[in-house]
Amino acid sequence: MKKAAGPCVVMKMSVNKSRFFGNIALGFMFAALSLALTSCTASPPRLDQVESVHLVIDAGSSGTRFCYFALRHSDDSCQSSILADPYSECREMEAENGLADLGEEKAEKLLAGVLDTMEEDLRTKLTGAALLGTGGFRRQTQARQNAIVKRLEKVFADRHLSAVVRVLSGEDEGRLAWRTMQSSVAGGHRTIETGGATIQYASGISYADTAAVSAPLGMNDSFEKLQHDSAFLVCYGDKKDYAGCKALLSGRIFRNSSIQKFMDSRPDSDSRRPLFGMGAPWKAVFRLAGNPDRISATALDELGRQTCSNSTEQLISRGIPAKHAPRTCYLLAFQAAFLSATGSSEIRRGGESWPRGASLTSDFFKDCPE
Repeated sequence: MKKAAGPCVVMKMSVNKSRFFGNIALGFMFAALSLALTSCTASPPRLDQVESVHLVIDAGSSGTRFCYFALRHSDDSCQSSILADPYSECREMEAENGLADLGEEKAEKLLAGVLDTMEEDLRTKLTGAALLGTGGFRRQTQARQNAIVKRLEKVFADRHLSAVVRVLSGEDEGRLAWRTMQSSVAGGHRTIETGGATIQYASGISYADTAAVSAPLGMNDSFEKLQHDSAFLVCYGDKKDYAGCKALLSGRIFRNSSIQKFMDSRPDSDSRRPLFGMGAPWKAVFRLAGNPDRISATALDELGRQTCSNSTEQLISRGIPAKHAPRTCYLLAFQAAFLSATGSSEIRRGGESWPRGASLTSDFFKDCPE
């Protein structure tokens, strides 16, 4: 993908307020400066300065985000950037759950409400939209997926908005997260992403050759799977132990998983590509570490040991909300176990997850050539 002249291509900081780890990320980062991984320092354009806007709706397992991206077009590519405030962060739909779990009627009503209250100046710039379901949709039956998609397509059609409504495969989600970093990294790279329902890994030199794998091992679902097991007390509660928690998660979640098998099948050249952590949980980890550009596996383990040994009061004093402080040890151990499963010795600070990558993809936006 070429870089055209004009506003810098930057990464968009957003917060996915999931049932627990997204809220941890929110608490860690609310006062942090917006993360911008860019090749220059130009300010994001205002809405009145851009030719068109793409809307990507991240219909996740625990929430729905509306993400707006400014688009510039050259002869053979699209260039995407964040917009200036008030559109610089994805907007969260107010709902108790993700669209897939709300039911057809309620999901339709909520989507219609957001579209009907969209600012007129934003609406006039909108040249396309993509509502893309992830882990929450994938765990529904095919019949239920089809029914919800059909109802949501009608919401857009009734308002004469050009939109694609689709359920992403986990592999698609991984490849789009990889694409989000493409404009900021020269040469090949890798990404790992932690969601509430699934996790993803992707590696490639170009978007066309990127290989990806997904597994139903997300932080929320894994927590629910293990929380009633007495062994899980090392991860959550008053007897937290970082090393014990990491070992438990490595053995119970990652060992012999499709993620681990995929890693084992990859060529040695994969391991030499830089690895980026994507999404809210990795942002929370980097925030705890002081927002370095990268963290070694050794440093992550040390951060985990120190954090897990803290009392609830000490964690709160570090800016972690009281109701989420007991889960911070689990957050760090889970991410460290995931990193260990990749065989990598360090991870670099990535950006938001996959929406910006989707905003550049012709499968969803026909005005962007491949």
